Amino acid sequence: SVRSKSDEDIHNISYNPFYFNDLAYTKVFEHLLNVEEDYVERALAIALNTIRDIISLTGEASKDQEKIFSVYDRFLLLDIDFFTLKSGEIDHLSARDNVKALAAVIKELSEKTIGAYDTDPSKAKGLYEKYFKDLPDSRSMWRLKLFVLSIYPEYFKGELKEHFWKLFDLDNYSEILSGAEYERALQKSFVVFSEEEKRDYVKKVISYFKKKDEDKKNDKENWHLRHGSEILSVILDQ
Repeated sequence: SVRSKSDEDIHNISYNPFYFNDLAYTKVFEHLLNVEEDYVERALAIALNTIRDIISLTGEASKDQEKIFSVYDRFLLLDIDFFTLKSGEIDHLSARDNVKALAAVIKELSEKTIGAYDTDPSKAKGLYEKYFKDLPDSRSMWRLKLFVLSIYPEYFKGELKEHFWKLFDLDNYSEILSGAEYERALQKSFVVFSEEEKRDYVKKVISYFKKKDEDKKNDKENWHLRHGSEILSVILDQ
């Protein structure tokens, strides 16, 4: 379980949502990853409920109407990549590292659960609906979902299209593209779309970032076309 925060905690950068400063010593993450096969789904539920509680207790409702996500993450986890994250490679130096370790456990348990159903799309989709779909509307959980959906992109084509095309409805795209997950998921999943959908996506990328460049406030704002080019580069051969 996680502990609630006091008013003092709100402004404390070192706030720890757990009752222990260094959970590595308890080996709780190791135990969750090493449960017997019959209990893996239960372990996933425990880990997801914990991170849901952390976001609910420490996150704050976004006050900016232009923000994409309704919940501001206290622990943004911008320095991790869910596609390469591994539980044994995290230095436990701060409370934030405990949250990173929990995120790594969730990533690996999602591979053991959803990833185990390569021939059963209904079971894989059922697990996603049950455990991931209704996670808090925050940037870190958005990135986690991109990873999970791309485990079997052919099963989650509709959900992935919704996530990828969401970019074109936004005025400020930085929150969507922050972190590596959008482009990694796109690179892995783009192949499942029809040729018509692929052409539509490419056309929209070019149009969107061209307009962003045309509407820039000054010459120093020269990164829009670069972002568009980076996106196109990851799907170049697909």
